[in-house]
Amino acid sequence: MTAARGRARSPAAETVDEYLRSVDPAFRQLLQRVRRTVRSAAPKVTESISYGIPTFRQDGKRLIYLSAASRHCAVHMIGAAHLAEAKRRGFAVGRGSIRFTPDRPLPEDLLKRIVMARLAEIAAGARRY
Repeated sequence: MTAARGRARSPAAETVDEYLRSVDPAFRQLLQRVRRTVRSAAPKVTESISYGIPTFRQDGKRLIYLSAASRHCAVHMIGAAHLAEAKRRGFAVGRGSIRFTPDRPLPEDLLKRIVMARLAEIAAGARRY
């Protein structure tokens, strides 16, 4: 099980709303903001749970994931250029992900550019993941 601020999520969420209800309220608010930004930048996305975390899909293709861990939140499926930018801005990055916290939220402009880049990849038929 994945913990969010010391609380385990159990059982696994079946919807994005269930997932968000299971995380720490401070993280929930942060992830709801990310969700709104993604939906604003990509109004035709669909939501589901994949690999136990919220997943946004465009035309059936994975657009971006989001998650909460014990000490941070993250967005996943991020390309190298955006990972490098996030790192320059002082965010912790991992393989294909950017980590952020309520004290240091992911900038909306960066998230929108990430979503727009992923939409372009999907439209072009690119297979990154």
